[in-house]
Amino acid sequence: MRFAVLTIFVYLLYSCSLNDDFNKDDVVNALYNKHDRRLLDYDAVMDRNKQLIWHEEFDDNDSKWPIDVTIDQCLIVIDGSLMGRSDYLIPFSRSYQMPVMLEQNKNYEIEINVNAGTGQIISLHNPDYAGNNGVIPASQIYILVLKNEGNKHSLALGNGFPQIYSSEKHWLSDRFNRITIRKIGNKYAFFINSNFFYILNKTDFIGKAAMIWMNNNTKIDYVRFWLLNLP
Repeated sequence: MRFAVLTIFVYLLYSCSLNDDFNKDDVVNALYNKHDRRLLDYDAVMDRNKQLIWHEEFDDNDSKWPIDVTIDQCLIVIDGSLMGRSDYLIPFSRSYQMPVMLEQNKNYEIEINVNAGTGQIISLHNPDYAGNNGVIPASQIYILVLKNEGNKHSLALGNGFPQIYSSEKHWLSDRFNRITIRKIGNKYAFFINSNFFYILNKTDFIGKAAMIWMNNNTKIDYVRFWLLNLP
């Protein structure tokens, strides 16, 4: 049994191809501390166990998305995708909270299919932690950022300054890429194009809401929220 677990660990470690900033102890803990396999294997959660509770496909302008493109003229919907307009400069900090509050006693999954040049893509946060000034502390915001350095793309995840990176093999340049956030219990698993990226094991973090970030290089195909009805 120990040999089988070690074999899985070696496979995970090399198949993820993470750089030296990746904390290998987290993968070890994931395997030896009885993590649910569904947090490590994208395909371990079946479609029959997913209940779609909110989605936006951008196939028309009469949408559930909380952005009115007739008012927010920085954005436009073309060919089933939301994108930034080239004739408007979109600030790096432009973000939109999704109209879904996620119950923490339930398991859920968030997925976004996005083509992005660089910058912030999606974040989880807890709006209940906002102070009188509306600012949420960094400990309650986890953000995924796409970096483009030397014509190589890498993904960073973290609170405050993201420090966990994947290699460029996870991200397909100039194409749509599927980012999945899967919550089971108090653990959050991140997948890029169905590939395991990282596990966040934070008992003090409550990801009740998701924020989508836009800039001029961002194009979003869809955003979907599911409840996971797991046995």
